Amino acid sequence: MLGEITSGDATSGAVGAVVGEFTGTVLAAEIKEALKSGEVAPDTALRWKDAGVDFSKLAAGLVVASIGGDIDVAAAGRCALR
Repeated sequence: MLGEITSGDATSGAVGAVVGEFTGTVLAAEIKEALKSGEVAPDTALRWKDAGVDFSKLAAGLVVASIGGDIDVAAAGRCALR
């Protein structure tokens, strides 16, 4: 909806939201498992989480760019989920 309102490109917003959310979910599960097993310290996990947010935005932008969409709208779609 946000993408449609701002630029008429609802597809970019929707794809950005789905890809970003999926990537973030996978990364969060990996970080949680690493914490539970003691592989990483909590402060390291927090840095990984911050990097994961950026990585999920990058993944969303790359997928949207590959279909010829608007990467700015994809980022807004990802943010709308938060």
